[in-house]
Amino acid sequence: MKDYLKRPLDVIDTLRLLRRSGFSVSLPKQSESGVMFFEIEGCVLSVAQILELRDTKKLDRVGIRQFGGKPMK
Repeated sequence: MKDYLKRPLDVIDTLRLLRRSGFSVSLPKQSESGVMFFEIEGCVLSVAQILELRDTKKLDRVGIRQFGGKPMK
């Protein structure tokens, strides 16, 4: 799911859910190539990855750590 621009409400709802659940979520950042990402619990995830975790019902600390990687350039 790369075209997250078609799902802005899903992104907002997901980030709110994470924050209410006690997850540490950074402010949005954007890479030089235009990819929006967040740091969640010390892991850097693109919005597409966050939505994929939500859609596959793996939006928990384990799922976030599996996707988490280095900051995007």
